[in-house]
Amino acid sequence: MLASGSTDKTVQLWNTDTGKLLATLNGHINGVTTLTFSPTSNTLVSGSTDGTIKFWNTNTGTLQSSHITGHTKWNKALVLSKDISTLASVAFNGIITFWDLNTFQQNAVQMKGHQDLLPALAFSPDGGKLVSIGSRSKMVFDPGFGRRHTASVHENELIRLTDTSTGNELMSIEDSIGVVSELTFSPDGKMVAIGGYDNRIRLWDTEIDTFFDITLSDEKIEVETLMFSRDGNKLVIGTRTGKVQMLNLEIGVESSIFAQYNSAIEAVTFSSNSSLLAVASRELVHILGSNKLNRLKEIPNGALSLAFSPDNAVLVAGLANGQIDLWHVESGDSLSILHGHTGLIESLVFSPDGKTLVSTGEDGTILVWDWDEVLKKIGSVKE
Repeated sequence: MLASGSTDKTVQLWNTDTGKLLATLNGHINGVTTLTFSPTSNTLVSGSTDGTIKFWNTNTGTLQSSHITGHTKWNKALVLSKDISTLASVAFNGIITFWDLNTFQQNAVQMKGHQDLLPALAFSPDGGKLVSIGSRSKMVFDPGFGRRHTASVHENELIRLTDTSTGNELMSIEDSIGVVSELTFSPDGKMVAIGGYDNRIRLWDTEIDTFFDITLSDEKIEVETLMFSRDGNKLVIGTRTGKVQMLNLEIGVESSIFAQYNSAIEAVTFSSNSSLLAVASRELVHILGSNKLNRLKEIPNGALSLAFSPDNAVLVAGLANGQIDLWHVESGDSLSILHGHTGLIESLVFSPDGKTLVSTGEDGTILVWDWDEVLKKIGSVKE
């Protein structure tokens, strides 16, 4: 007997003498990545990117009652409650987890609807809603697609808005703008900006469930990252070809391209007063908005996430190798490196009171940093 597992979420059992399919085993909600038989061959064990290990009776083709859960790889997004008591995280397998930051106990909610890897998703500012890209049908393998080496795209794009407390779908958009690569919420949580691999940006009003498109002049735009200004009036677009441009949402028009780099734009972020914009390409980090500020030093491992400190004095950069670099905004000097992660940093979030930094990424861990202690380590930062 030969067992095979696939991105279609099934396990198949084959007769190796005849090549005949004996059984198709259904139970995983994401792709099957590893398989092993028991010594007697009566039990097959399967592991999946849905975070579970399942046990199958190979004689009957049925799923046994015992299973193992809890594995998580690649947390994609984070948000902290306003009272800083709860942290919500979501992995690319669609599991939403709420963490009590006093006890570090967790309560997981299974997202209902999507049953595939989620290459892009975002929390609303209050953490009550989640927007994600997924599909009601199968995925198509494409090793060349997507931000940060995502290896699959969905055959039929579906943008879903989910209630994070229940996992239930609130509303959705089907047949959107082709291959969608990035999503982000407006600061007030009412609007979702959707970017893909064509020349349109879709703005979805989630309060009244309507949307409109802004057509860009560049027909070959491939959106890698999106970011609203703090007042929600502007939207910055970073592309796969290294372009950075801004949409004025009050009048619905694009500005000219105000920055061009030699490699894909991985992250953008505004300072708290929106006067500065930090841009990370695969080669360097640059701060725009002041004639005093020069390009920061090149980062060999590439910055994939950015955050300004609450006082805008420090730029925090999460790198592909798992380290977090701290840079002095005014001088561009490197201040310190925070170690702890073993994979690329997907998200960097400061708490509303500015006392806590939270990071997460591909290694499946969430690290909570005492920002006051970090500042003591690097010394006081002068404006």
